[in-house]
Amino acid sequence: MKKLLYVSLALLINVAAWAQEEKRGITTAEFTAAKAATFKNLEKDSYFKSGGLVFDRNDEKPPYTFKFSDGLERKVYLYSLFGAEDMKSVGSLAVFTWSKSPKPLLVCIPNTLADKAIWGQYIDDLKDGAKQADGFAVCLAFALSREFSGGAKAEGAKAGEKDHNEFCFPADTYISLANGLEKRMDAIQSGDVIAGFGDQTVTAVTVHEGAFALTQVVVRPVESVLAAKNAGHTLMMLEATANHPILTAAGRKAMGSLTKGDYVFVANGSSYQLAEVVATHANARQTSRVYSINTQNGLSVINGVVTLDKQ
Repeated sequence: MKKLLYVSLALLINVAAWAQEEKRGITTAEFTAAKAATFKNLEKDSYFKSGGLVFDRNDEKPPYTFKFSDGLERKVYLYSLFGAEDMKSVGSLAVFTWSKSPKPLLVCIPNTLADKAIWGQYIDDLKDGAKQADGFAVCLAFALSREFSGGAKAEGAKAGEKDHNEFCFPADTYISLANGLEKRMDAIQSGDVIAGFGDQTVTAVTVHEGAFALTQVVVRPVESVLAAKNAGHTLMMLEATANHPILTAAGRKAMGSLTKGDYVFVANGSSYQLAEVVATHANARQTSRVYSINTQNGLSVINGVVTLDKQ
């Protein structure tokens, strides 16, 4: 009888875990309700119901905290969202705070089952939030890259591939330093302090010899996208091996998986702004030597574009 009880409990636990993993697309009403949520105490409000949704956050896990060169502290709290009636996962809610404003910014991140129109609204919310709070969008994207990707390979990596063939930049790429200058990739050394979320130090540089195909991505900052059609546009170009991870509006994504219309981030003074991918070119050129670097917090600015370490 006791053995049967143990088996039944294990089965119930497995069924409960499976149920929690069930997903569906978030509805427009739920998407709106999520952004209208209010908090009495953000540090303590880790589980509650509102607007037909269940909001759940691990209260033992600290929020993602960022410090830019402006000295202002920024935080991102992430809640998992579930339908209150069916308890199916519908997405996440990010709550952004910074020391310049007492009012938090909320943005709902739909899952992959959501309609394209809702994903379009998410991008619009990012743009609006970026206008209200400097650093909002890039902090959110970086938190998503850590929360949902962890230390896994970038999207698009194939099983059995060796990392040293996949996550690198050519020698003539430029990396931004913390002092505002730039340095060619082949001149970067361990100990160099590069730009990122606060000054960070390069912990390792690895050089690889062989035959490497480079993917090319061309991006345009959002301000240029919104400018008049006849106005001049600033285009930026990045080259890397196809699997190198890039920070996008949806989190971590492989260089070779980027498509026209995706949004990435580019450096803008002491902060970062959204930029739209306007063109991609697979196997744009070949090179015989590539470089990879490791950093303290896993973020670098390469040719003006925000990239992530392979870990």
